[in-house]
Amino acid sequence: MESCLTKDLKIVLTGMLEAEGVPRETISSVINQIPLCPVGVPRPEAVAEAKKRKVPAMWTDPTTGKIIEPSYVDEKGKVQSFSSISAIVADRGLPMSGIQCDAEGKSCRATSAVQILQIHGYVVSGDGEPEKGVSHKLTVYHPKAPQLKKLA
Repeated sequence: MESCLTKDLKIVLTGMLEAEGVPRETISSVINQIPLCPVGVPRPEAVAEAKKRKVPAMWTDPTTGKIIEPSYVDEKGKVQSFSSISAIVADRGLPMSGIQCDAEGKSCRATSAVQILQIHGYVVSGDGEPEKGVSHKLTVYHPKAPQLKKLA
């Protein structure tokens, strides 16, 4: 991977050459051997921002365009919103691998976050097909949530 110094970083490093107790030879080597970044090259933080996962359309409200936050109902009936279904899986301390194996470990299959919750006894309700990730309103219920009696 090629590296380059941004103009402002080179200014900071050059300023460090005058400070006491800094390894001048090392800093001088960096300044002289690593070229300046060409103008127009995106900064690392801009690249990282661009790589962030986009929210799929199925997780946005088609009328408002806002991200729909799935809800989790605990065993006492308390409702909590999460940023994603995966965040609920993580909060429950369940495996996030998306792979589930049988007890003997002889067969394994890829599973969605919804399926991971269901395998562990949680009930997932939505207004579409939550098993396929197509739902605009998603609620995950703890197996002992009092609201489950109303759904049955």
